[in-house]
Amino acid sequence: MTTNCLTCSSGTYFVSSNNSCVSCDVNSYFISGTQCLQCNSTCLTCNGASSTNCLSCKTGRYLQNSTCLLSYHEFISTTGDITGISSQIQYAASTIMPMLLAERSTSAMILVGFLADVGLYKYLNVPFPENFVSFCEEMESFDPPNIFENMDSGNRGNNPTSIIGKFQFWEVSATLLDNCSFAIAKELLTLAIILGLNILVFLLKGFTRLSDVLRKVRTLFMWNVFLSYYLGDFPDLLLHSMIQLRENYVSSAYTNFSFALAVIIVSTYAVLAIYFRYLLNKKHPQWQKTTERRHSISTTKNTEKWEKIPDSLEILVEDFRENKTFARNFILVMFLETFLQILVIFFFQDNGLTQAILYIIIVLGFLILSAWKRPYKSNLHMAILLLNQGSKIVMGMIAAIFGINDIIQFISLELINLIGLILMLLILIVMGINLVVSFLIVIISFYERIQEWRLRRKIEHSHRRARNAEMNPKTHNFIDEQSPSFGRSSLDLHADSNLQVRSRDENGHEERMRPSLESKHSLKHKKAHTNNDSKRTNIRWHIENN
Repeated sequence: MTTNCLTCSSGTYFVSSNNSCVSCDVNSYFISGTQCLQCNSTCLTCNGASSTNCLSCKTGRYLQNSTCLLSYHEFISTTGDITGISSQIQYAASTIMPMLLAERSTSAMILVGFLADVGLYKYLNVPFPENFVSFCEEMESFDPPNIFENMDSGNRGNNPTSIIGKFQFWEVSATLLDNCSFAIAKELLTLAIILGLNILVFLLKGFTRLSDVLRKVRTLFMWNVFLSYYLGDFPDLLLHSMIQLRENYVSSAYTNFSFALAVIIVSTYAVLAIYFRYLLNKKHPQWQKTTERRHSISTTKNTEKWEKIPDSLEILVEDFRENKTFARNFILVMFLETFLQILVIFFFQDNGLTQAILYIIIVLGFLILSAWKRPYKSNLHMAILLLNQGSKIVMGMIAAIFGINDIIQFISLELINLIGLILMLLILIVMGINLVVSFLIVIISFYERIQEWRLRRKIEHSHRRARNAEMNPKTHNFIDEQSPSFGRSSLDLHADSNLQVRSRDENGHEERMRPSLESKHSLKHKKAHTNNDSKRTNIRWHIENN
């Protein structure tokens, strides 16, 4: 083989990659005019550079319609389809959950979080096997279309892609709206609903009942629902906003609007983090006073350490143990973990192995802290969190294996494909468990709502019966006393009732006075008998004399 050639002699063909002349009779290359070009990576022999120009296939693939498919292509396609459908159902359930069940907003974020973790994981710049790449492509086929593409008169939502690392490999657009249109539309719609509810509450403030209902709905949306959406989409929105800010290639009304949204998103996440940090750790004034004055332990214990979180922001603490600092700030810890992963993926695209190692360290540290502190009240929430984090550690280890193998080539192609298959199954199983848990949480929450409603009805019924029981004895006594003479006046009836009350009040007094009264009565009775006997004697004496 001759190098540094400009033209080639008869019988040889030019290779542009190293300026050489070769016979071009080896596998994976084909002759095109005077050049020797490389086949698609899936082909063993071919007659063109496309994946549909294969003549024969490499080991582990079979030829179908001039295309080399993996031997288990049908399995990968089916698995990807199932995972894609499951992810969309789970995303929809996590979207509906905060509206139906206001107290389950954090649960929605946990469940949609694993979907976001898979989305971040595929950007680790290591050579993933082809089966995993096909799996991810099948998953992405179920992503919703660009809602804002009609605004883009120039490119119709198909703007230039990123030119960096795995972002280029996955053809990630450098425009935020091309990547996150559905999430942004969801946030904007929620803000519009909040604005509309505020206007309705103001206009209908004269109608008390309707206004109260609207206020309750407004409290639900403002801000629990919006924050659950906005924080749940944090990984996707932040990463693609950072890509837009770094690689803003096109200037148009559509891309400028997208750029403005990217600035707003990055800024608001920073502001929210600072505000939440202040709100969650704001000490109760009374607790501060008792601490400063060194009052007794009992006085300090009876005072809340932190001020109560507003009802509209209950999402921050609703599922956590609020009496511990770590648990109270756990939602910030969750987003710190995701933020560190985003930084690793965004800034270390030139070294995929470093990315994988840092990814493992971040996830492992978060897992250890979570298992040690146990911030969740619910064992179910704790279990799903540990499952997701443990799965991410395994995924990070697999990525590290791919990165090491890219350097020293110590694993065969068949084993690499097997590891890729294990990675696919791991993601499918964990995503399925998350989907089942999301439905389970919805069912449990509805059951708890029904039980609370039934208990409330039972309490109201018992109170009603107690009030009736208090009234019924008086009514019966009133009727029984009046039944002998219905013609008596109401004044007499009132007097009789007063006499009854008075007689009941004096009953105890009569019982106490009875012994003394009986003794006085016996003395009077004896004196009366003596007087009667004397009178009879006198009468008899007069009769005898007469």
